[in-house]
Amino acid sequence: MLRSIPNKLGGVCAIFLAILLIFTLPFTPQQRRGNQFYLPNQILF
Repeated sequence: MLRSIPNKLGGVCAIFLAILLIFTLPFTPQQRRGNQFYLPNQILF
């Protein structure tokens, strides 16, 4: 993934945003429908 980014600043921004996304995912509001209707879980499982 990082080899496709031509400059170093873009790579640093991509890594920072990826880490930020990983840390903010547990704090997203959960729905009462369950995980079977959650789109990322449908893709992963």
